[in-house]
Amino acid sequence: MKKRFCKVLSLTVVMSLMTAVPAFAGEYQESRFDAVIHGQSVKEHGGKTVEIDGQIYVPLRTTFEMLEKNVEYWKDSRRVFVNEAVEPSNSEFAFKQPYHLIASIPQERIFLYGLQPRGVVVSFDGDASYIDADYATPRRILPEIAYGDYTGDDIKEIAVSFNTDSGTGVDVDTLHVLTTDGKEPYVFQDHVFDNTVFQNLFDDAIQTEIKNNTVTYKINEKKERQFKLDLPEGREIKALQVGNLIDFDVAKSNIFFSVSLGAVYEGVPEGKVFGYLTGEIVFDGTQFSVGNLDMISEEAAEMNTELKAVAQELLERDLEIEFIFNAGLQGDSEYSHQCSLIWEETGQKYFPAVSDTYKTVADLEKLLRRTYSSEERIQHFMQSDVYSEEPYFKEVDGQLYVNMNNGGKGMPIIVDFNSVQVNQISPTKADITFDFDEFDYKTKLAKTSMTLMDGTWYLDQGVYEVAEIA
Repeated sequence: MKKRFCKVLSLTVVMSLMTAVPAFAGEYQESRFDAVIHGQSVKEHGGKTVEIDGQIYVPLRTTFEMLEKNVEYWKDSRRVFVNEAVEPSNSEFAFKQPYHLIASIPQERIFLYGLQPRGVVVSFDGDASYIDADYATPRRILPEIAYGDYTGDDIKEIAVSFNTDSGTGVDVDTLHVLTTDGKEPYVFQDHVFDNTVFQNLFDDAIQTEIKNNTVTYKINEKKERQFKLDLPEGREIKALQVGNLIDFDVAKSNIFFSVSLGAVYEGVPEGKVFGYLTGEIVFDGTQFSVGNLDMISEEAAEMNTELKAVAQELLERDLEIEFIFNAGLQGDSEYSHQCSLIWEETGQKYFPAVSDTYKTVADLEKLLRRTYSSEERIQHFMQSDVYSEEPYFKEVDGQLYVNMNNGGKGMPIIVDFNSVQVNQISPTKADITFDFDEFDYKTKLAKTSMTLMDGTWYLDQGVYEVAEIA
């Protein structure tokens, strides 16, 4: 962690913007004094107070972050900026500012600032690099951002999907992957995957044939896909159009893309979209390639969008259940005073569920039956553990409680919903893949599935059972 120091006068932090970090000629040592901000100790927040030539200094970053400010160090100009820690905004007011926050991953200390009239500053752990990128259109569409190891070298990269063009019949994203050698100070290299790459991709990998308003595609001379266009009587396809709609989904482990396929005929200057080329971006650290190429119809793409929304809702319910299931975990050690009930018959401890919505066993069972297709999965939560006669949950005075001895099997997890992908493999079955957003260890892309029963989709399994640990 970098340490920048600001001077403390009479134990009061000087709240001025520092434009340079002075070089101290004198010797310094850790001070016995501490600074207290809003009742909290700077030292307890990981900062050290030091004494230089008889003066006391505290770390600038720690101090201002305790004041809920965002600190950026731009090494090229040797400037330190202290700004309000605000969420990315697509408001007209924000876009008129000289620079503003357009994307962030706060837990990783990653912030992207859009400059006017163009260009982006990426700040990582306080170091800043400039990249020459378009970042907004008149529609003010904010970027998507992810942080993961896309090259398999155990060094993470930042992937950003910027919307660079939008309008009637046009909606184009451009992918930037920012790499660093992993050493401080962090300097990023910008690798761009744009519309030109897709045109080259079509020349190299896609063969087309048009006959009787039917378009036939061959992908790498292996897969063949046909699209029959329902055009007005007397109209014929004059040309094919690729890339009017380009979308990237960035996740921690994978980058997916979708590119529109269109046909131009008389009276339709923008082209009629009839399908999409889909696949995965492969990045080796310097160059891009694509894998898992396929084509789907526009109707299938719309269905995939609907299924993705259904899958996200099911995963959110699954996470809600896991949070309830793990509610007693925090009572394990130093939080044991939070125990709200000791069951008199057995002496076992129970803790309140974390959910504000599902308060009784009946509420929980209703949630389970709205989420899972498997009766075995439902009973996994509702019945006793195989090694115990005690159930996971009990209801006392109308309140749901979690059994500390049987429940609390691990920390609740978080899903990166930007990464959720759905592949319908039959009218009643769909596969789901997604990334975990936060884990203390490296994970592979997680997989599960959902089933259509009586007109409603249900999750086949829970998230824990489908995690693949790398």
